[in-house]
Amino acid sequence: PYCTIFRVIRPDGTTRYVESRGEAALNHQGQVVRVFGIAQDISERYEIDRMKDEFIGIVSHELRTPMTAIQSSLTMLTAGTFDDDPEQSAQMLRIAQTNTDRLVRLVNDILDLERLESGKVQLIPEPYPIADLMEAAIDTLQPLADQDQVQLIWEPHQAQVMVDPDAIIQTLTNLLS
Repeated sequence: PYCTIFRVIRPDGTTRYVESRGEAALNHQGQVVRVFGIAQDISERYEIDRMKDEFIGIVSHELRTPMTAIQSSLTMLTAGTFDDDPEQSAQMLRIAQTNTDRLVRLVNDILDLERLESGKVQLIPEPYPIADLMEAAIDTLQPLADQDQVQLIWEPHQAQVMVDPDAIIQTLTNLLS
């Protein structure tokens, strides 16, 4: 028995994937007397598997960022790093809370079946202060920067922009990390 997957490029340039399964019938001397098999177009299944793998890769990256910030903040608090600095302890709790909220929103987005079925990411822009976006991205990464002794410096701007805040914060966080 055998099973092979072939990539077929059709004359119109489209690509299809075909799974071929077969087996040979042997006589008493072990010689092949007949070969039989079936070929099946598995292009849709192949595309779904590819999309699933891509989706898992994106989701794992998007979920790790806020989870890492939460973990770092809570680890420092648990270790007593800021026991003598209540203001810094409160800041670590705010970072954990903000990223927990963001994580909940990300999970809710993942569970939005309409969005997944349509294959479109729906961004909902709203007026947002650019300084708040920058601060949220810095706050997310500050615990990691502190661990690596990296100083993050930024200058707040008073401008407002029309953005989907979570998408922009994620983008800024990715760029900074």
